[in-house]
Amino acid sequence: AVSTTLLFCVALRSLFGHASWIRLKPLYAYMSPIGMWFGVVHVMAFGAKGWDTLFNKNYHNGQMSITFVSSMLPACVLLVHHLMGTFGTKKQVS
Repeated sequence: AVSTTLLFCVALRSLFGHASWIRLKPLYAYMSPIGMWFGVVHVMAFGAKGWDTLFNKNYHNGQMSITFVSSMLPACVLLVHHLMGTFGTKKQVS
């Protein structure tokens, strides 16, 4: 519910379009990644119980757990986004 609420607040600008970009920039910059983290952690938390059989060929017809596969890409993208922001390597192209 928290993730959906945060992402809905970010989408309000697109829905109504009355507020200026500069006023809503903190909303996009901070609430969107936080909402995405909540979503990724939600999938990881409910699917982590099956990760003990991750590389066992007798489970999931030899495939990895769907929650592991579907949560690793967004988690890695968000982690790289935050690391680049922390170390100042994110640059705007103008």
